Amino acid sequence: MLTSMIQGEYFMESKVTFADIQLFDLFENVLSKFIPGFSAAPYSKLVAIVNRVQTNPEIAAYSAKHTS
Repeated sequence: MLTSMIQGEYFMESKVTFADIQLFDLFENVLSKFIPGFSAAPYSKLVAIVNRVQTNPEIAAYSAKHTS
């Protein structure tokens, strides 16, 4: 499972990688929109990564600029 691959605050210890950004995109733009009743609650480690990516200043700025 994905949670077994987590090595720290992100998938690869303490740095945001493409894998973390892909996870963020999957949660924000696919699962929550296209799967009715989807809950990420059972996946607390993945949710924590998504939250960290979402609050990353550079990613938050990009999201704000490109979200309609």
